Amino acid sequence: MIAVIICQVRFIWQGHEGCSNFFEGMVSLGSTKSRNVRIDGRRTSVRLEDAEWEALAEICAAESMTMRQICTEVDRKRPQGAFTSGLRVFILNYFRLKAKSTRRRSGPMGIDQIWSV
Repeated sequence: MIAVIICQVRFIWQGHEGCSNFFEGMVSLGSTKSRNVRIDGRRTSVRLEDAEWEALAEICAAESMTMRQICTEVDRKRPQGAFTSGLRVFILNYFRLKAKSTRRRSGPMGIDQIWSV
């Protein structure tokens, strides 16, 4: 799924001035890692791409929340479906919302806004 999105983004950005550096330094695709996370006190295994784990860590730092807190909120607020899929959508929506923000501000965005993207 991530590879398809990146291919689409590359196609969209192709030919735009200044976009050649956009993909430099990206984590290679296909390298997934499973990690155990706790959601409401229960342990579950989550498999994400390295880039997704890094993005989730960035969200935790920006929102001053732990991975456990973020995962618990995602589990509570996601639509029906698999938790890992919900987490991926959360990560994507978080950065989409951040990119759309007309006010370039630092600090927490508030994760409650993510589900309305």
